[in-house]
Amino acid sequence: MSVARTPDTTRAMQQWRLLHHTLIRLGGWVEYIDQQPGLPDMVFTANGALVRGNKAILPRYRHAERHGETEHFRRWFEEHGFEVYELSSGFFEGEGDALFWGDVLVGAYGFRTEKGVYQEIASILECDTLLVELSNPHFYHLDTCFCPLNSRQALFVASAFTSESAEALGNRGTILEITVGDAVCMQFGCARFHCYHT
Repeated sequence: MSVARTPDTTRAMQQWRLLHHTLIRLGGWVEYIDQQPGLPDMVFTANGALVRGNKAILPRYRHAERHGETEHFRRWFEEHGFEVYELSSGFFEGEGDALFWGDVLVGAYGFRTEKGVYQEIASILECDTLLVELSNPHFYHLDTCFCPLNSRQALFVASAFTSESAEALGNRGTILEITVGDAVCMQFGCARFHCYHT
């Protein structure tokens, strides 16, 4: 990403409205959180928590630029009746790095989230985990390179993971591989598909 490349705000709003109306037309619903001044990355709301049922685990962002987001997400979840949890230590970036694949939480670590947080997360959510290490800095969050389709199938970019982690995912279910080129052409293809699919 380059700050020299500015977005086309008119086109971005048209694309957002199309997505919003499509989701509603297909029977989905959209919840909103107010954007806060000086926190441009709040648009990546998947990073705002890990949610399961009525429980929401807040992020502990690695980069200082995002620290201010947490209190706004906390307030939103509390106002909407969630049980809100904070981790005692370690960096964690919500559903950007942790996605349920059936009943198993696939938890990524390596760039933004630390491996050690998942023991506490598993205890809070009372779930099994499959931990995977990201090794390609172009895919710094799990949702940029992995997308569960159902309880046994998922899309993924194999080269985003260490070989051991790619193998562990393959042993868990049926993996449909997309190439790095496809993912880049799709502009974070797994994340975009995850948004539309879920």
